[in-house]
Amino acid sequence: MKKIYIIVVAIIVIGLGVYFVSVSRGSKNDTNQLACTEEAKLCSDGSSVGRTGPKCEFAACPTSDNPQTFKPLTTTYITNQDWPPVVTTIPGEFSCNSSGSEIKPEGKTNERTINGKRYCVTLRSEGAAGSTYTTYTYITPLIDTPSNNKLVQTVFTLRSVQCDNYDDLQKTACKNEQMSFSPDSIVEPGVMTSCYQYSQKATPSAPYSVNETIRITKDGNNITGTKVGNQSGPDMTNGYEGALTGTISNNMLTAIFDYVVEGSSNKEQELYEVTDFRLTKHRYPLFEKNGILIPDTSKKFTEMVYQEERCK
Repeated sequence: MKKIYIIVVAIIVIGLGVYFVSVSRGSKNDTNQLACTEEAKLCSDGSSVGRTGPKCEFAACPTSDNPQTFKPLTTTYITNQDWPPVVTTIPGEFSCNSSGSEIKPEGKTNERTINGKRYCVTLRSEGAAGSTYTTYTYITPLIDTPSNNKLVQTVFTLRSVQCDNYDDLQKTACKNEQMSFSPDSIVEPGVMTSCYQYSQKATPSAPYSVNETIRITKDGNNITGTKVGNQSGPDMTNGYEGALTGTISNNMLTAIFDYVVEGSSNKEQELYEVTDFRLTKHRYPLFEKNGILIPDTSKKFTEMVYQEERCK
C-alpha cells in the first residue's frame, strides 16, 4: 500500500512540474511576440528613442542625461496636472486645419510657428469648482528622421483658477500672471508668446469699425506671429490674415506683415512700440517700395493701441 501511495505522489509531482515548465515557456514565447507601441522619449540632444526588446522598454539616449526634462511650473495661479507632459511619435505628414471651439469635445485647433517650428495646437477646456482645466496638444514634424512621415505629439493639462474669486489685490496679480503666461514655453523653452487685441468702433468721422488680434512669439530679439482682422463700413466689409516676422530693438518692433485680403496678397512694413501689457502701432502714411508698403517716417503718425489679452 505504501508503494502505491509513493508512486501516485511521484506521478502528481512530475505532472505539476511538466505543467509549470510548459506555462513558463509559453509566457516567454508570448512576450517575445509582443509588438511595441510607437511611443518615443525625447533625449536632451533633440533626438528621440522608441520602445524595443522583449519588454518594450525605451532604448538608451545617446547622452548620459537621458530624457528631456519638463520642469514643473512656478506660477501661482496656473498649476500643472498629469505631469510631466506625455510625448509620443505618431505616423503621418504634418497638416493642420484651423477650426473648432475649445469648449467642445474636438477642441479648438490652429497652426502657428514657435521658435521657427511649425506646430498644430489643439486646446480642450472644461470648468470645475472655480477652475478651468485646459488640455494642450502640440504636434510638430519629427525633425531628426530622414523621412517626413513621423510627428512628435506633446500633451499636457494645466489648471487655471478663476481670478474673480479673489480680492482686488490678488485678482490683479492673478490676471496679470495668466495674461503673460505662455504654454508655448513648455514645448519650446526660452520663447515667450503674447497676444493683443485692437478694437475701433465706427464714428461719423471714421465710419469703419476695425477688430484685430495679434499673436507674437519672441525668441531673443526675433519675433514671429500672426495678425487676423476685419473691417466693416458703409461701402466695404472684408477680412484679412497673415504672418508677422521681425525684430525688437529698444522696445521698437519692426515687422513685415505678409497677408491676404479678398484673395490678394500684400506685404507691409509695420512699426510698434512694445510696453508692458500693450503694443502701440505707429501708423504712418505708406508708400510702395520693391513690392512692399513702407511707412513714411518723415510724416506724422497716429497711434493704434493694442491691449494685451490672455492667449487662447
